[in-house]
Amino acid sequence: MRFNPHPNTPTRPSSRVTAPTALRTLIVTLLWLTAVVLPAGADGSAPAGVDDSVFGEAVDVRVVNLEVVVEERGERVRGLTPDDFVLEIDGHVMPIEFFTEVADGTAVQSITAADAAGAAPKSGEQVSTSYLVFIDEFFTEPADRDRTVRGLVNELSLLQPTDQMAVVAFDGQSVDLLADWSNNSDALATTLQRALERPVHGLKWRLEERTYETNRIRRLREESRLYRPGQRISTPLRDSLNPLAAGLSVEERQFASRIEDATEHAARSAAAALRGFAQPEGRKVLILLSGGWPNEAARWVVPDLDRRFERNGLLQGDRMLDPLTETANLLGYSIYAVDMPGIDAITVDAGTATVYESDSVREVSRQRELEEEFGLIELAERTGGQALLDGARETAFSRVVDDTRTYYWLGFSPTWQQNDSRHKVKVRVARKGHKVRARSSFLDLSESSRISMLTESALLFRDTPDAYPLTASFGPSERRRFGKREVPLTVDIPVNEVTFLPTAEGFTSELELRVAVVDEHGNRADIPVVPITYETERLPEGQEVATYETRVLLRKKEHNVVVSLYDRLSGKLHSTRLTLASL
Repeated sequence: MRFNPHPNTPTRPSSRVTAPTALRTLIVTLLWLTAVVLPAGADGSAPAGVDDSVFGEAVDVRVVNLEVVVEERGERVRGLTPDDFVLEIDGHVMPIEFFTEVADGTAVQSITAADAAGAAPKSGEQVSTSYLVFIDEFFTEPADRDRTVRGLVNELSLLQPTDQMAVVAFDGQSVDLLADWSNNSDALATTLQRALERPVHGLKWRLEERTYETNRIRRLREESRLYRPGQRISTPLRDSLNPLAAGLSVEERQFASRIEDATEHAARSAAAALRGFAQPEGRKVLILLSGGWPNEAARWVVPDLDRRFERNGLLQGDRMLDPLTETANLLGYSIYAVDMPGIDAITVDAGTATVYESDSVREVSRQRELEEEFGLIELAERTGGQALLDGARETAFSRVVDDTRTYYWLGFSPTWQQNDSRHKVKVRVARKGHKVRARSSFLDLSESSRISMLTESALLFRDTPDAYPLTASFGPSERRRFGKREVPLTVDIPVNEVTFLPTAEGFTSELELRVAVVDEHGNRADIPVVPITYETERLPEGQEVATYETRVLLRKKEHNVVVSLYDRLSGKLHSTRLTLASL
């Protein structure tokens, strides 16, 4: 990403706004374009001429909470103490500072270390559970969505007085808030019934899958020229006749890339929803109603396990789902992934398919279904939840409630470096025969990454939690070559609302500008972090603003844009949302 301001308009001659001057234009590069250079100076260091100790005065004590389920022969194990658990972070044993056993939603024993910075729930207290329901409308067919949501409505009576639920829906572009946190079962039921009236897009995906599969069989016919009606051909023979068996064809790669982009966008959108609901009390649960998110797009497109091929840039394994699992672990959410399609199937034209081809289609259908189930299992296992597959969709909420009411709550305070490092978590019980389920990692998030996450959340979730208003505007676009346009962006910095530190010349404030962009097809840009220094001889008075100008290079399509301004000294975030029409 490249950035350099055009001439700025300060509030008065004794004030000035500065930013990196080695580069010229902020280029917002969508994910499917080539990335360029990030600006220097966005490393979170103290401003020049300011004592570093000023930035170290705030003490940020954070605790990682782990919900741990212990079972023996399928039954929950009760009555364990902190001494029965071994907690390892990156292979090193950590002391357990907070310990609570929760049974049927009530804390039955609670222990806090004498020197701990917080407190665990007291024995006898009700422990609330917050259920965030995420409805995938992008991959799901209407009948599957309706059956699953109606099952959820029928089980809302299981909410306890201390519990709450919120509902969001993802339409392929953005996340819509259908219901904020509520304990009112009737109101939530009304919201979910209205959700059934919203359009879903799974039939379009089903048509694409059927077209792709029909074309795949046609290619096999043309390449081998040996298929005859009623003939069965073994997999090794078929692959030996297929010159593309060792690599992906152009059509396979294009379809895999499309599935990968859509799945990753859905996962990022679910992560944005989590960030929008990051601070509820008690246990936090994401009920993910999924229309089918594969664990690996390339293997979904080529489900033959005997076939080996090069990915060449396609994500492998769980990488598509990383944005969601890492955010869930960061915020302490357990994911309960519900398989809305249940037992799935695809078809081709039975009148023209050979016996082999019909058998192959059934095998392909099952392998793709398994690939989607692997994705849901991966989401659940990495966050300490469960995958509810096949016939579990209509009783999903009762299963989630049963699994989230009895567990152990372990808390510890790691040495935070705020360097965006992922740390492995392993919990085990000293006693033999006990099976332990807990999340597998946590992310040591930097402050800069946290603000970028909030900005991206505003882009996808249509809102920025706890953000102050900001004024920004685009000017007339100027056409550039290769389908691009350059757009002037003006940001009004509310200098009377930012925090200043004294310097030898007067006062200074350190800010960070971010511009998040998504186009009409859901393609996103990496978010650049641009440090801005505002210097003045005296403190601002009244409603003063400083006008900051730059230019943004975009394609000519329609874009949704979120502009945020972060005050590094106070932690305040100012944000606004803009729409840029297609040119």
